[in-house]
Amino acid sequence: KQKVNAKSYENYVSKLRTFNFWLDKMNLSQLHIKNIKRDHIIQFAMYLSSDQDLARLTIKKYIQIVRSFFEYEFDKGIIKSNPANKIPAFGRIVDQAATPFELDERKRLKAAIERTDPQLWLACEIQFYCAIRPGTELRLMKIGWIDFARSKIRIPSLEAKSSRADVVDVPEFLMASLRNYKAYDKNMYLFGRYGQPNYEPVGKNTLRNRFNRYREALKIPEDRKFY
Repeated sequence: KQKVNAKSYENYVSKLRTFNFWLDKMNLSQLHIKNIKRDHIIQFAMYLSSDQDLARLTIKKYIQIVRSFFEYEFDKGIIKSNPANKIPAFGRIVDQAATPFELDERKRLKAAIERTDPQLWLACEIQFYCAIRPGTELRLMKIGWIDFARSKIRIPSLEAKSSRADVVDVPEFLMASLRNYKAYDKNMYLFGRYGQPNYEPVGKNTLRNRFNRYREALKIPEDRKFY
């Protein structure tokens, strides 16, 4: 819990809870962990594939987290080997990558969004030019994260997905836009409610939902994503 951000921690708990549920379902929950073997982990992966119909990448993440748990027990000397090593790949192969926007689509989006929703367009630019993720990193960005003198954005370790502080360079033309916010309180969220910096951030899906409405109005395919 001390090593990862809150969202990652919740993800680990959720996936390990699913593993516990499966152990109960298979009447294996009373086994000491040293008696859980590789065959059990393979059966769990098959359950995620056949019963839950999960994608291959999702199942891989489940197994990674289960493997991390057993690695922890291995390091403590509770078990002699990690049963979650070298598990075959199961599950549907799903292409989850977003399709890149065509130049014409980008131009039309800019023309529509920049004029009527400048806050949303600023979010699009920061994602595109600084590769900052839209969840906790972008949505919870505070004015104080912006280094106006050095043209950088510093993402604190508590918010970064990697759980370490990241420093991102900002192109000068984008920095010119960000300097408009220099006079705001550094504790304000850059993407606050009501379309401007505020002590309350926008909701979790607000920016994405606003973007999707523009995309739909311009009849741009749905496989073009906000992030």
